[in-house]
Amino acid sequence: MQTPRSGPPRRLHVPLVVLLIVGVLVTVAGEGWFLTAKDTVASSAQRSNSLPTLPVHVYAQYTQHLPAIDTSGLWTGLLIAGSGIAVLLAAAAVAIRRSYVR
Repeated sequence: MQTPRSGPPRRLHVPLVVLLIVGVLVTVAGEGWFLTAKDTVASSAQRSNSLPTLPVHVYAQYTQHLPAIDTSGLWTGLLIAGSGIAVLLAAAAVAIRRSYVR
């Protein structure tokens, strides 16, 4: 017959290796996303660098403007990479805390 265990209940601990691997993978994915978006923005900026000329007696040229470049991919990549770095920092904090507790 088993007696009930005294003390605090056991908590489920995620191994630090798993946290480190997840952090590295998310950081690498975010950096890849950022670099891909950066190349896309650079190539679209080069293509739309000049305004086409208009025929004579057409005055709409003075109201033309360059098309806006979508930079949301850059911000998404930075957000993903930042969350990966946050996971890495959390894993490091847990590792340091565990080393002091033991």
